[in-house]
Amino acid sequence: MVKLTTGDSPNIINEDKQPNWALSMAAAVPSGILKIGEGVATFGAALLDLGIDKDRVEAVEEYFDRINPFDEMAASTGIGKITELIVNIGVPGGLAFKVGSGLTKATLQAKKAGKYLSRNEKLKDMVKELWLVV
Repeated sequence: MVKLTTGDSPNIINEDKQPNWALSMAAAVPSGILKIGEGVATFGAALLDLGIDKDRVEAVEEYFDRINPFDEMAASTGIGKITELIVNIGVPGGLAFKVGSGLTKATLQAKKAGKYLSRNEKLKDMVKELWLVV
């Protein structure tokens, strides 16, 4: 069995005050999750900037810079940046895939049961209804 003394423990922060790759990678996960919310809020602020007000995007970005303590640590190494990107894209992408596959499953079940209407069938039904009303 190996005993670790204080001199044997691995450094979390290097001599130049930069976190190591493991700490950067660990900080990238919550940072990526916070950046999902930042992206949604920034998009909404950009739409407001176009139509109603100005400088909303800058205010949103400043706000998220203040509340995201993991951003600098995650961006300090390449593996942290990559992990943050994977979380930022993978979480919403995974949720969209789950919803899409559920919709596909429901569509296939409706088609097997004979309850699925194609566009042409819907159009024919609408025309018949219009002719009956007139």
